[in-house]
Amino acid sequence: MEEVIKKIIYIENQAQKVMDSAEQEKLDRKNELDQSLKQLKETILDDTNKKIKTIRDAEINEVKKEAQVKEAECISRVQSIQKHYEEKCEEWANSLVEAVLKR
Repeated sequence: MEEVIKKIIYIENQAQKVMDSAEQEKLDRKNELDQSLKQLKETILDDTNKKIKTIRDAEINEVKKEAQVKEAECISRVQSIQKHYEEKCEEWANSLVEAVLKR
């Protein structure tokens, strides 16, 4: 009888060790999973930020190019107006003087 009790106690201790080991493994796996999840989130966030920066930089460059084109168009128009003024300035002045003198 005493031998049976000792065997039961031994088996129960062994079972407790198995349960403790399983619980520790469960915690270890949970910690690994939490760490992997954290790392994955950081990687996704970093990748997303890089993509956002790439897109932002591309859009900024596109806007700068458009601004340069519009600025060149404006400069061209101003030069054209200036040239037209220089060509017609005397004619316009004479027409104005003539119109005023006719009154």
